[in-house]
Amino acid sequence: MMSPGAEMVDDRPPRGVAEALSGDPDPAFARELRAELRARQALATGRIWWFDIASAVGPLRIAHDGQLVHLVTNDPAGWESLARARFGFVPGWGESAGVRAAIEAVMAGRRRGSEVAYFGGLGDFQRSVLRATARIPRGEVRTYGWVAREAGIPGAVRAAGTALGHNPVPFIVPCHRVVKADWQLGQYSAAGGVKTKGRILGAEGIDLARMAGLSAAGVRYQGSRNTHIFCMPSCHTGKHLQPANLVNFRSEAEARREGYRPCLVCRPA
Repeated sequence: MMSPGAEMVDDRPPRGVAEALSGDPDPAFARELRAELRARQALATGRIWWFDIASAVGPLRIAHDGQLVHLVTNDPAGWESLARARFGFVPGWGESAGVRAAIEAVMAGRRRGSEVAYFGGLGDFQRSVLRATARIPRGEVRTYGWVAREAGIPGAVRAAGTALGHNPVPFIVPCHRVVKADWQLGQYSAAGGVKTKGRILGAEGIDLARMAGLSAAGVRYQGSRNTHIFCMPSCHTGKHLQPANLVNFRSEAEARREGYRPCLVCRPA
């Protein structure tokens, strides 16, 4: 029985929400949640293993929990110190056919690295930066400014670079595909630095000589005279344009003044 003066509170969900809550959970969300919980338990119980996988820049050492990738390095000599800093222990060897297949799919461009990488322990901004970076297609590059914008903080270009410099899963989340605004390669935190970055981009189909030429000429965007759309130079939608239909721009403002609109695929602006 309610006491005098007490107010009846209706704790039923609003109309429409009740129907949504009564439905089946989103399968993708459920899979992600289960993987996250599994990863946390693996870290807490030391159930992390490693194996090596071949790549265009030599062997990559992969630390995993049997489902998600926790750490990647192309520097086996520094593996133990890196693992201790990340986990507090050095994992033992343990092959995983499922993880290997997932990584091979990522490196071939068939999956996004954010689907198989564990981002636990990272801040919200770094997670957003890594997820944005994971959307860069194989054989293409984007700028640090693009990553910051896609991560939701357009002005945080330097912060985006710092977040990528501390990427625990390079090559899987492809920070090598992020370059400077003038299309120069910029820095790279993996072993071998910018040389490694150039090697893997070349292996993925980036014409480094062309990118260097565009940088030297001050070209930032390229447009199609047929569609009046401008793109980033590596966007696959513009790779097969005939030279007669290609127009170069030194800035977004110049492209817009000429009546060009940004590509909806590479989202240059």
